[in-house]
Amino acid sequence: MLNKNLWTYVTLFIFIIQSHVLMAKTKTSTTITEVPTTESPGLTISEGISDSIYQQTTANITGEATNDINIESSVRIFFPSQFELTNKYFKVPYSSNAGNFLGFMIGPNFPVASISDAQINSFARLGYAYAQGIYQVESDSGLVVRDAVELQWLPLQIGIEALSRPFATNKITAGVTSSLGVDWYTQSGQLDGIDQTFWMPRYEMGVNLTFFPPPKKNANGFNGVRTSAVYYRSFASAQKNRGWAVDLGTGYAF
Repeated sequence: MLNKNLWTYVTLFIFIIQSHVLMAKTKTSTTITEVPTTESPGLTISEGISDSIYQQTTANITGEATNDINIESSVRIFFPSQFELTNKYFKVPYSSNAGNFLGFMIGPNFPVASISDAQINSFARLGYAYAQGIYQVESDSGLVVRDAVELQWLPLQIGIEALSRPFATNKITAGVTSSLGVDWYTQSGQLDGIDQTFWMPRYEMGVNLTFFPPPKKNANGFNGVRTSAVYYRSFASAQKNRGWAVDLGTGYAF
């Protein structure tokens, strides 16, 4: 009986030892990682070259704006085809009294993007025009009288323009513009009730030419002589002002 129990214990001990050895081998085999001694062949790309290609593609295709600001100033002549300011007492038909109005415009021009030889800019303009004279004035009852009327005109606009060099020479740049703005008018005269301030929104569309522009888009300094022609018209207002305007001025980039 004793020998049988002893044999049972010995057999159990041998079984436990074998189990531990087998587990140790299994654990060792699963944790071993083979490290390659040679590098696998592959394609090597220079980061500097790839960055340069990406930046050049971004600048030429999707457009890249420059950091220049161009200040443009010009003399503007308004040729209104219909220009009337009306309050509850009088109506002054300025387009019937004067053929044109002289003023000036000034404001910054910000490059937005450039695609190949074309450039897109955003701009803002503030202007001023002044007129004074003996004008015909219509009363609310239909009576036509004459009065010494003084008008101060303050236009403000923001817009966008696209420029290119479509001609064989690099000395001319052509462009198209579009803008929205608001005009303030201060009217005064000798008649009681004629003094009033008006405002009206308006839009503009036009074309322009710049002579002797800088050879580079980001060049500082003198930025050429600019001339433009625009069509403007008021909207969403009881006041009326529409017609054409021409500009002649210069620009300076810095």
